[in-house]
Amino acid sequence: MDHDTFAEQLTTLQSRLEGALPPVNSPSDLQNDLATALRLLQAASAEMRRQDEALALACQAAQTEHQRYHDLLQERQQVEEILRQEHHLLELERKHLRSVLDIIPAALWVVDRQGQVLAQSTLSKTIWAGEPLPDDHLSEYKGWWADSGHPLAPEDWSRIRALTKGETAINEEINIEAFDGTRKTILSSAAPIKDEQEQIVGAVVLNMDITTRKQAEEALRLSDVRNRALLDAIPDMMFRLSREGVYLDYKPAKAADLFVPASEFLGKTMDKVLPPDLAQQMRQAVDRALQNGETQNCEYRLPINGKMREREARFIASGEDEVLVIRHYIDLIGERFLPIV
Repeated sequence: MDHDTFAEQLTTLQSRLEGALPPVNSPSDLQNDLATALRLLQAASAEMRRQDEALALACQAAQTEHQRYHDLLQERQQVEEILRQEHHLLELERKHLRSVLDIIPAALWVVDRQGQVLAQSTLSKTIWAGEPLPDDHLSEYKGWWADSGHPLAPEDWSRIRALTKGETAINEEINIEAFDGTRKTILSSAAPIKDEQEQIVGAVVLNMDITTRKQAEEALRLSDVRNRALLDAIPDMMFRLSREGVYLDYKPAKAADLFVPASEFLGKTMDKVLPPDLAQQMRQAVDRALQNGETQNCEYRLPINGKMREREARFIASGEDEVLVIRHYIDLIGERFLPIV
């Protein structure tokens, strides 16, 4: 590049710079302008720092809120899991309770404080032949105390006493008339349900139908009466002996016609009461009667009231370990077998 060209370019650059830069009036003006610019820069810097701090605080608050939300979310998830598990356990308990209510051989009700049924067993409708009535219809229940025959008042029922007085009733025997008119005998029980403050909040009621059992007991009683009448009509003496030969009981024919008084043979074995030969003979008869179930006959002689008398005893198995002995009287002077009344 020659000298003229360089001078020309330098002149062009100078012109551009002079047009771009502001005119400088004096050094003091330049100093003032620089001071103003510096203050503006400092103010702008301070504003930026303030904004940065505010932004930092906002970011920190956002992070704190995010963490709190995250913690709340985790806590809620934990609570929901606990509730889910409790609900699952509650459903299992309900299923278990339902299973128990389905198989329990009695009528069972769980009622609230107002007597409303919360749960009931499958047989709860069977005993009374219908649904349980609310407490304001208790007069429609018909029942009589089994021991006295007196009718039950509404407040006498065990459920009402449990709810109003907190009483517990166990196996109260009551004759009832079901809603279909059927007569039955039940065992009625009830117990109050209390909360943590010992306030009554409900009751559990149990009714068990014992009609069949009572009928069987009555039939057995009548059978015992008939059997006793038959035994009393038989003039012969009878003994009950165990497998070991122990005198368990007896029915006398004549109070004075005993080898020894009853107090000396009841509860004792034959070998402690009878002569040895006779005791052995009778013990063998007991064994044979229990072994083959056939009636065994045994004739023997004993001194009674100062006279030798001949007797015949029949051994009949009356159970697995018990024998009934029927003793006949024999008079050898006349005919061989002659009952003495």
